Amino acid sequence: MKTEQLKPGAKVTISPVQEVSREQNSGKEATRYQTVLHDIKDDGTLVLELPIVERKLITLPGEIRYEFIFSTNTGFLMAVGHVIKRYKKAGFFLMDVELTSSLERFQRREYFRLECFLPALCISLGDKDLPIDTITDYEEFARQTMDEGHPVGHGTITNISGGGAHFVTSLDLEDTAYLLLRVNFQRDQETDEETGTESQLVCEVLEKTYDSEQHNYAYRLKFIFRNNSFREKIIQFVFEEQRKIRRKEQGG
Repeated sequence: MKTEQLKPGAKVTISPVQEVSREQNSGKEATRYQTVLHDIKDDGTLVLELPIVERKLITLPGEIRYEFIFSTNTGFLMAVGHVIKRYKKAGFFLMDVELTSSLERFQRREYFRLECFLPALCISLGDKDLPIDTITDYEEFARQTMDEGHPVGHGTITNISGGGAHFVTSLDLEDTAYLLLRVNFQRDQETDEETGTESQLVCEVLEKTYDSEQHNYAYRLKFIFRNNSFREKIIQFVFEEQRKIRRKEQGG
C-alpha cells in the first residue's frame, strides 16, 4: 500500500464503514473519532494514537472495517482499513492499522466535520408532528413560536459539517423535533467579533443527551436545506477554517 503522501503528525478521522454508509442513506450520523498519525512502518503499516473521547481511551475492535480520512498539506485522503494490534510504547497508547484500499481524494465534503466554538441562538419550531415541509417562511414562523412561548436560548455549536452539527446549551428544549439556529460564520480573527451577516439554519433534532456534570444538553442536529447553495456555504466555511488550522500548525 502506497503511503508516501502521509506524514506523521497528520490528523486522522476514523468512522466505521457500516455507519458511514448508513449516514449517507438515512442521515443518521456516523460515529467519528479524531486522532493523529504517529508513525509509518517500513511495510506500510500505519501507527495511530488511540482516540480519546472525554478523557477516555477508545480501543477500536479489530474485526470492524473503518474509513480513515487523513489531513494532508494538499487536502484530504481517504482509505478503508482495520486495526491489527493495540499496544503502549514510550508512553503512547498506539494501534497498528492496515489499509485495505488505496488512498483516494476525499470527495464527500458534506460529511467532513469541523471542531469549532460558534455561539448561536436556538428557537424551537415544534415537535415531531410539525409539518416542516409546508412552512414557507422559517423566520416568520420562528417569531410566531416565540410569541407562543416555545423555548428560546443561547448555546454553542461545537462541531459542524455540511450535513449537520452538534449544539450544546443549558436549555432543555423538551420535545422539540425541529429548531432554528441563528449563527454568524464570519468573525474577526484578532477580536473574535462578528463581522458578517447572521445565517439561519433549520435543523431536525436527531438525538438529545444530558451531561449531569456540566449541567447542559447536547443536541445532534441534521440540517434541512431548501437548496444546496447554503450547504455549499457551510462546506466552504469548514474547509476555510481547516486551511487556517493547517497554516497555524505549519507556522504560516
